[in-house]
Amino acid sequence: MKAKTFVFLLCFAVIVNSYAQQDNDEETNYEETNYSVLCLIYEQKPLFVDCKDLGWDKQFQCFEEQLEKHIKTHFRYPKKALEEGIQGRVVVDFTVQIDGTVKILKITGTDEELKAAARSVIESLPRLIPGKKYGKPIAVTFSCPINFKLTKN
Repeated sequence: MKAKTFVFLLCFAVIVNSYAQQDNDEETNYEETNYSVLCLIYEQKPLFVDCKDLGWDKQFQCFEEQLEKHIKTHFRYPKKALEEGIQGRVVVDFTVQIDGTVKILKITGTDEELKAAARSVIESLPRLIPGKKYGKPIAVTFSCPINFKLTKN
């Protein structure tokens, strides 16, 4: 019974995720290129080097923490957006390729300056340990929302 429930939930998650990854026509202009088929079921997610020695159950949390740390460390609010008081949310969809490099797929947001800053911070990610399926490296896609919010001083 548990196995049937697990399979049902897994299938449901795959279906929901496939609808969530549909293209939106109002996206930034970027060069479209072919990329490898993305995998939703894998043995190991991509990892930062600092996360590789942790147990499987801690690796995802470590990945999220390292990604957040990287964004906070390397993020620079665009000067023009800062001067004009522009705020907003940008979502960067990217793939960790089989060689561990990051490839931007799509950037969604309302302001070009904010989208450029989000692209820059994600492109500056270090080479990661790629995800694996059946012991072989695979490309894995992530969606990273970045909130640009000014604080009042």
